[in-house]
Amino acid sequence: MRTATVSIVLALTASFVAAAEPLRVLFVGNSYTGVNDLPSLVRALAAADRGARPVAIARALQGGAQLQWHWTGKGRGGKPMRSDVRAVIDKGNFDFVVIQEQSQMSAILPAVTLKYARLLCQAVRKRGAMPVMYMTWARKGVMKDPRGGSHPAWTPERMQAAIAATYTRAGKEGRALVAPVGLAWAAVRKARPKLALHARDGSHPSIHGSYLAACVFHAVLTGRTPVGLPVRLTVKAGSRARTLADIPPADARFLQETAQQTVKAFRAKHPDPEPAGSTPGNAANAQAGPIAPGSSTR
Repeated sequence: MRTATVSIVLALTASFVAAAEPLRVLFVGNSYTGVNDLPSLVRALAAADRGARPVAIARALQGGAQLQWHWTGKGRGGKPMRSDVRAVIDKGNFDFVVIQEQSQMSAILPAVTLKYARLLCQAVRKRGAMPVMYMTWARKGVMKDPRGGSHPAWTPERMQAAIAATYTRAGKEGRALVAPVGLAWAAVRKARPKLALHARDGSHPSIHGSYLAACVFHAVLTGRTPVGLPVRLTVKAGSRARTLADIPPADARFLQETAQQTVKAFRAKHPDPEPAGSTPGNAANAQAGPIAPGSSTR
């Protein structure tokens, strides 16, 4: 009888997940999000996890964009941005809004990052959604400080520490979740330095780097472990399927485990903020049920 009861509960849970509304996620950022189509990777991982709610994605991306540009609507040279992020947030009815700063700003000008991250987080929470700070990674090699003068060069270790500190503070001040992608990258580079997470430019992600980032987001957004999910991810493109990633199994398993361990360790030090509210389509409703973000089971 107990076995039959458990089977019924599992069947009901599976039915709930299959019928669940998708998590609506807006990605705000630049090429660090756009390269290798990270939003589609996140969606594909959720689709491959039979216990996770599906993910519906939207994008507000522009190469080189800073959070200041997204907030003010004015990019380089004062030119209008392609997307009016504030209007998109107001009208989108999102569950999560992922916020990604330009790759150097959080280390070099943290006060500017914190200012506009706080404004964006406030706008997101006002609409009943949960902001998610996308902690990025350091450059592959030593980077000259763009301000020149007597400013010392940035080693990868020093740059990652500065990036992590800014994003962690932004999460706290903005009452946002933090996706500690940069910390997962640092862990991989320390354990397996020959595994290429950077593209040839030493800045943007390789497909391994984007897959690792997607695994971190899977753990943060769905509350479920990415360990054991497919190494080959595809997305429908018309009548055909387009391959997003095809990672060697041993590499994929290592990246999945590192992502899960990094998220778990980060949350132990920095608990999740309270839900944004209780209106329809918000993060509180998105996180209800058998897949609460605090969970690490599958």
